[in-house]
Amino acid sequence: MRGSWPKSQITLLLYLIVFLIPVGFFTVSKSFDTVYKDAQMMQKAAWLKEIVPLFFESKDLETSDIVIQKIDQTLQEISLWISKNGKYSALGENRQVLEEDFLDASACWNIYKQDRSKHNLLLCKEKFIHFAAFLEDRILAEQRQLANLFYLSLAFLMLFVLFLIYFVRLYMHIQHKKHSIYDHDTMLFNKKYFDSQLALACDQSKRYKTHLSLLLVSVKGFDNKTYSSRSKRNFLQSVGYIFHTSARTSDIVCRYNEKLIGILLPFTSKENASVLTERIKKTLKEYEFGLSPKIEYSFIETEYSPDETAEEFIARSLSLL
Repeated sequence: MRGSWPKSQITLLLYLIVFLIPVGFFTVSKSFDTVYKDAQMMQKAAWLKEIVPLFFESKDLETSDIVIQKIDQTLQEISLWISKNGKYSALGENRQVLEEDFLDASACWNIYKQDRSKHNLLLCKEKFIHFAAFLEDRILAEQRQLANLFYLSLAFLMLFVLFLIYFVRLYMHIQHKKHSIYDHDTMLFNKKYFDSQLALACDQSKRYKTHLSLLLVSVKGFDNKTYSSRSKRNFLQSVGYIFHTSARTSDIVCRYNEKLIGILLPFTSKENASVLTERIKKTLKEYEFGLSPKIEYSFIETEYSPDETAEEFIARSLSLL
């Protein structure tokens, strides 16, 4: 990611996420509602195939009329469900077969209600059993499809969340680096902050006619491939600590680039800057970094001249390395 996104694109992404959340919940809700209604139809079809044989054994005419009304009502509900769900993918090309089986069973039941013959009742039983089995098979196929779709959507959602987390962390990291004034490895000031303070210090030195010195320390051999990443990380942390504790609170210590550390010394002449140089040299020599071969350092001390700009001052100092 070479640059930060503008605020309009970030806002658009957040709006998209906010929109997708209710859409996802609505889709899941509709899927569970479909599964619930399908399960009801399975229960009704199973009830039909069980109640028809028992209906023949009932000798109570009043009870028989109630059961007939219940069966008629159940058939109407199943018919309505088939008409509404016939276009769903789970039924698809099997819709015509399902309708034919249902109409065949319904017609058989209507004939039985007229003649009340045992033969027609047994025939209706077979038709209802066949219809219930076919309906159960279709509904289970639909539920398997919904389950697969649900798991696929869940996997997509997890990937989307992981991507979102990665994107947010990356964006925050970029913004942090963009606005931070510290170097992450050494916890010293970074070049951006150093350049701003250098310009300010040069202006103050020129206006008030005070001394201003710059100490540059070049780290040589740090790119040696024999050093592990952990060793380099520990070295940078230690070097940052040494330079920070060796300098005064008024000094500005920064990591100018990967191999160069700069210390801006306000109100300090070049001769007084050498005191800090000797103190840092002694500390670096005595400190055990645990690196082999050992790191070497070169020191350059320069003093600001009022007739030059901040850019000219830093360029002159860098040319002496």
